[in-house]
Amino acid sequence: YYAPGTDIKPDLAVYYKSDKDLGLNQVTLEGVWYVERDRITSLSEGSRLAVKVDSEKLSIMLAGKSDLPVRYELNGKTVGSFKVNGEEEVEL
Repeated sequence: YYAPGTDIKPDLAVYYKSDKDLGLNQVTLEGVWYVERDRITSLSEGSRLAVKVDSEKLSIMLAGKSDLPVRYELNGKTVGSFKVNGEEEVEL
């Protein structure tokens, strides 16, 4: 459920510009991403994946290694960060 204006180009490395007006249960990307059927891969530093949900919990599956911490926000404020090292499920 990508946000309107997030025109996904599968199986290509593409620069996406974030849609600031996310609707409920929508996702948008910013930076260079490679989108496949069952995964998306960030290819640039500073990439951003934004999700708007109304939920007490959000779990995401991450894989790879990040030298920089992955930061997450709630209502526009940073509430935590972590580094990815391998494959892991993260509950936010």
